[in-house]
Amino acid sequence: MSSILKLFSRFIGKTLVSASLTFFILTFFAIPLADNVGVITESIDADILLQNMMESSEFTLEEARILCDKNPDLEECKVIKNPEVLLEEQLAPVMDKAEEIKPILITGRLVSIILFILGISFLYLGTFNIYETAYKTSITTFLTSLIYSIFYKLSGNVIPTIAENLASGNKEVPKVLLDMAVEAIKKWIQIPVNEVFTVCLILMGISLPIVIISYILKNRQSKEKSKK
Repeated sequence: MSSILKLFSRFIGKTLVSASLTFFILTFFAIPLADNVGVITESIDADILLQNMMESSEFTLEEARILCDKNPDLEECKVIKNPEVLLEEQLAPVMDKAEEIKPILITGRLVSIILFILGISFLYLGTFNIYETAYKTSITTFLTSLIYSIFYKLSGNVIPTIAENLASGNKEVPKVLLDMAVEAIKKWIQIPVNEVFTVCLILMGISLPIVIISYILKNRQSKEKSKK
């Protein structure tokens, strides 16, 4: 019965360690992603966007500017005089939502650390051996970090490619706007991807020496017990 409980405890421990690392690493992608929504505005030329929008209007851009010089109080003239307003209005809901999500993600990061410690506790209850616990925790940490370093690095290339393929199939939107949108997505996710990759490398750099040292120590301990 005790062996079954130990096995169950080790399973719960590994699951908690892996799940907590998954969410911990995710926050280093999601928080910078929320922080860098403004990069989209910087990557899109508002003047070109306005020119394309005016093509479907009964006025040309020049005619609209002349009209706005005579009637500066018109609501539409805010966009004509300052095209960036158009982008800001479009992205305002996204930026507001990002600000709402950030505190949740920060809290989630703290919760993931607590779950990680809880996972170590379950692993210890399943082994009652500090070296075995250190080995299982560190090997899980190393492998999880390795997997996500590859996953997020590939995502940084795959997501823009998917966006580009989807954009190429849309014939209704001008190509120049689609190209700007794809470029904006590339810049938007680049910082989060780099941050996640760095965090994964740090976790691997910390866990790998612990894997080696704890493996040697637990083997030495087991040999000493067998001699007795």
